[in-house]
Amino acid sequence: MRVEPLRGYRYAIGTSRDVSPVVAPPYDQISPATQERLYAMSPENIVRVTYPRDDRPNAGAPARPTANQKDKYARAREVLDGWLARGVWRREDRPAIYPYTQTYRVGGQSVTRQGFVALARRATTRVAWCSRTSGRTRGRRRTAWTSSRRHAPTSGSSSCW
Repeated sequence: MRVEPLRGYRYAIGTSRDVSPVVAPPYDQISPATQERLYAMSPENIVRVTYPRDDRPNAGAPARPTANQKDKYARAREVLDGWLARGVWRREDRPAIYPYTQTYRVGGQSVTRQGFVALARRATTRVAWCSRTSGRTRGRRRTAWTSSRRHAPTSGSSSCW
C-alpha cells in the first residue's frame, strides 16, 4: 500500500478556525438524536453529506423514492455541490497529508485519537471494512461514496490512527 497526499477540501479556508459547529463523528456512531443535534448546530454541518436524514414520509419503510422525491444521497450530493459552489468548503491548492486529533467521550471517559487523512493506493480494489461495522452501515457508506464520487479521490482515501 502507498500513502500519498491529496488535494482535500477544507471548511471556510481563511475565514474561521473554529470548525466545531460543522464537524460530526463517524457515521456509524451517530444516533438519530445525535443526527438531529448536528443538524441543529449549523446548516453547514458535514453530517448533511456523510449521514443525511431521510426526510420522506414513512422514511423507515423500504419503499423507493417516487419520481418527485430524491433519495437522501442525491440530496446530500446537491448539498455538497452547493457548498463547493458558494465556497463554504474549498479545495486545497496543494496536495497534503492531513493530521488530526479527535477527543470525545465513551462511557463517560474522555478518549483522544490521533491520525491522518491521505490517499491510500492498494493493488486491489477490495475494501477492508472495520470488523465492527454492520453490513447495513457498509451499504449506506458505499451508496454515499458512489453518490459523491465527483468530489472524492478516485483511488479512495484513508484515515489511520
